Amino acid sequence: MDANSIEMELSASPTEEDIRVLSEGLERFNRASALGGDRSKVPIAVWMRRDGRVVGGAYGDTHYG
Repeated sequence: MDANSIEMELSASPTEEDIRVLSEGLERFNRASALGGDRSKVPIAVWMRRDGRVVGGAYGDTHYG
């Protein structure tokens, strides 16, 4: 693998450290980008359903409108 390649990982049990690194990195990026404004969190989700039942998905929240 070369130095510029990126790997994608799907985890059913992300570590607290990985979540912290991502959260802090996004916060630093948003502050540096001078997005400012309304910082309220709005939930967002993507669901996969079979016969009306949730069988997978992802959820989180958005910031800065």
